[in-house]
This record gives sequence, structure tokens and C-alpha cells, in this order.
Amino acid sequence: MATKIYDAVFQDGNFRLVRPLAVSLSEGQHVRLVVEVAEKNVLDLAGSAYQGLTDDEVTEIEKVAFDRRDFFGKAVL
Repeated sequence: MATKIYDAVFQDGNFRLVRPLAVSLSEGQHVRLVVEVAEKNVLDLAGSAYQGLTDDEVTEIEKVAFDRRDFFGKAVL
């Protein structure tokens, strides 16, 4: 069984492909549709990274994130 992945949008009760199929299908041919639901887009996830944290917690996280040392304690240029 050949597997191809196509992005689609669920609209008006139907799946609408984002791009045309790159494989030919016969009318009435059976296929298996596996639906993986995207939780949120990446920008939404990034925007909510600090949600629910105090200002002090955000400051501490950013302090660690911007620390320019490697795992062995040497400064990274």
C-alpha cells in the first residue's frame, strides 16, 4: 500500500484538498483517510507560551533562555 500525505481543510462537511492530488484515483476507488487534527498553529502556540505565569516566572525563564553558556559552562561566542 502506497502512502501519500495531503493537507486538507474541513469545510461545509467535506474535506477540501489544499493542493491537487499528485496521484490518479479511479471513480469509486476506496482509500483510507487518516485525520490528524492540528491543535493550533505555531504562532498561536508561541503566543501562549507564558500564559498563566507571573512576571517573575517569565523573567526567570528568559534569563535561562538567553544564558549564552554551553552545557559545560564555557561562554558561547
